[in-house]
Amino acid sequence: MCSGKWKIDAARAASAPPPVISRVPTAEKTIAFTFDDGPNIRYTPQFVALLQRYGAHATFFLLGSEAQQNPQIVRQLRAAGMEIANHGMRHRYLRADNGEAALAEVRDGERAITGSGVPRPTLYRLPGGYGGPKVRTAVGSLGYRIIGWSVDPRDSM
Repeated sequence: MCSGKWKIDAARAASAPPPVISRVPTAEKTIAFTFDDGPNIRYTPQFVALLQRYGAHATFFLLGSEAQQNPQIVRQLRAAGMEIANHGMRHRYLRADNGEAALAEVRDGERAITGSGVPRPTLYRLPGGYGGPKVRTAVGSLGYRIIGWSVDPRDSM
């Protein structure tokens, strides 16, 4: 159990860390589009317009720091039927197996996202995919499902 402002539920902390979900079996050929690090005032509306043009949806893993700067875009994502998910407050790599740091990063991001007037996200993506068992347990204790990826475009934006 960690000390301080955020506490990990003892029963969950004693169990195995939640998995990182990278694939979901389906009967159909399906692609899940995800976007990380926004919302960006310039690019996010362009992505949404393109998705809407083709009747597609995506999950946007938002940074709390960007959500605070662009709350109107967060609300627009929600109104467009896009899934809003948490990517932390500042895109902090949680390489060290530090549950307390993970709790702070996730909670701060959550507060910033919900402060835009949208419901609490239930999905979280670890920045860079980094997060050992203690980090994953901490994130899971907050009720988040941890989402990974099966294809990483290694973009340079």
